[in-house]
Amino acid sequence: MNILKTRNQKVQQDWIKQRKKYLKVINDFKNNEPRDRLTKLSEWQLMHFMMQESQQGWSHWLSNIYIMESIPTNLLDELMEAYKYIVLKSLELDIISTKKVGKTVDENRKFKDITVEEKDQTEAMEYRV
Repeated sequence: MNILKTRNQKVQQDWIKQRKKYLKVINDFKNNEPRDRLTKLSEWQLMHFMMQESQQGWSHWLSNIYIMESIPTNLLDELMEAYKYIVLKSLELDIISTKKVGKTVDENRKFKDITVEEKDQTEAMEYRV
């Protein structure tokens, strides 16, 4: 067995091992109820990091012509369908969450419908205090 093949297998094994650890971490989130707001935000940030790392892995594969040429057409089709499902769900989440968060931000904005003149007066009052 040549060194390059052995190294590639080691990288793949390490990658899979790390993904399995990530799955366990995410599944353990559910078992830690109740959680405070800061913990929830930390968990969300960690999941986002995990997703970014996964996307970087996909980008590496997609930009590597050797890997892309090695994938049989039926496996390529299978992977594309699975990936398409994830992308569609992610885009749906983007749309839904953008609407909900945007609405919440708008409702909680401090100077919601304030005019420029009123804002100047408010800022001037803040300086006097």
